[in-house]
Amino acid sequence: MATVYIDELSGTDTTGLGTLESPYQSLGHAIFASPDDAKYLVRKDAGGEYAEPTQSSLKKAKKTADGLEKKKKKTEELKERELAKDTEEKEKREKILEGSKKIVLVEDGTLPQAKRVCSSYSLVLIVTDSRLGQDFSASRVQIPARQGVRLGPSSA
Repeated sequence: MATVYIDELSGTDTTGLGTLESPYQSLGHAIFASPDDAKYLVRKDAGGEYAEPTQSSLKKAKKTADGLEKKKKKTEELKERELAKDTEEKEKREKILEGSKKIVLVEDGTLPQAKRVCSSYSLVLIVTDSRLGQDFSASRVQIPARQGVRLGPSSA
């Protein structure tokens, strides 16, 4: 049977180990962090002696430990849900990326031959979406010019 020390003034629940040198601060956290068969010794002030807790404080501390356990489980479930959501989003992005690799850009033969223009002007393309089996030959996609460049007729 292990002895767990709790010092309500100088102990700490975050870095405490329940030892005489590094005690816990609260009985509830000590019950949560230690095995069931542990013996608890509590000190209320710096000059006092360690003594066993009363039954009522032990009962209250067990409720606190139960709350900490529920909080821990809830946090773990939340992490699992977030991980599943992140994995699902990643798979969705990869699926979209794979689908976008199947898009084929084709020049419409019924239109006049495209002329090479300065890269600061807009570019008009004909799009065929092979993965959907749809032909958007009547549609045009406009890729805007670089930022800060005015669009207009060529002076050449």
